[in-house]
This record gives sequence, structure tokens and C-alpha cells, in this order.
Amino acid sequence: MVVNGDTVLEQYLRKHPTKAALWSEQRKLVDDPRVTPLGALLRNAVSPASELPRVTCVLISIQSGAVVPIKN
Repeated sequence: MVVNGDTVLEQYLRKHPTKAALWSEQRKLVDDPRVTPLGALLRNAVSPASELPRVTCVLISIQSGAVVPIKN
């Protein structure tokens, strides 16, 4: 994030009224001007990495032959 994020966001929303409408509804921006290029890279790298424990558990249960009972 940039140092003066509130100011940057305010100026961006004044220049882009359609984005301002989305911000007021969702509080989310796809191309947030406050995020630095390094921050965007880290967000993209960390998201898939956060799924690794779940994938590992699935793979371990498949390899161990664990069977999940199905309720009728």
C-alpha cells in the first residue's frame, strides 16, 4: 500500500465516478490505486500458497486410502 492511501483513493474516486459507485456499493476495487506493484505481486503469490495445506490434506487422504463414508 502507498503511504497516503486515503488521499490517493479519494483522488482516484473523484476522477472515476463509475469506480466510485462500485466502491460505495462493494468497498472493493479491482484496480485499487493504493496497492503497489510489489503488493499486487505478493497478493497473487500468497493466495495460491494459502491453499497448500488443504491440497496436502487431500493428497494424504487419497494416498492413505482413507474412505469418506456417504450418508444415505
